[in-house]
Amino acid sequence: MTTSTFMPRLNAKLMDAERECRHMRVLRYSLELFGVHDRWNNPYEVELKEIASCECNVPKLYHHPCSHVMAACMAIRVSYEEYVSKWYTTESYCLTYVPEFRPVRQKGFWPPVNLTLQPPDERRKKGRPRNTRRHMAMDERADHSGFRCSVYRNTGHNRGSCPNRVL
Repeated sequence: MTTSTFMPRLNAKLMDAERECRHMRVLRYSLELFGVHDRWNNPYEVELKEIASCECNVPKLYHHPCSHVMAACMAIRVSYEEYVSKWYTTESYCLTYVPEFRPVRQKGFWPPVNLTLQPPDERRKKGRPRNTRRHMAMDERADHSGFRCSVYRNTGHNRGSCPNRVL
């Protein structure tokens, strides 16, 4: 079970992952390598070294264990809390706000600034902006043969210039 040494939001995530990992099947390949199958039988390879790694990349991206790492830890009876980054502890969070923040003084006390702002050189043009995407060879259609009449499906003209059009 997790203790309150971690941030409340992470604590909730760890509790959810702990509930989820109870339904997983763990196979031990070596001392540090595990195969974990979730409840839908999806395989994940988990490696427990100094830093835990999993194929889902949650430990690498978020610096806390995923449910697969937790299942492997529970299989060998190791605490998964050692794989949570120290930045998620409440102590680190409190140390973030220890330095003093000086309040912003009133505008009358600000030092004078000799800077004049100039308007931008270009103005936005009216209408829809043009597309600046560069078209490659794969963007061109091979079967493009010009206009096609929406009435008779003939090529070479459109509905407005159709020679068979009834007036």
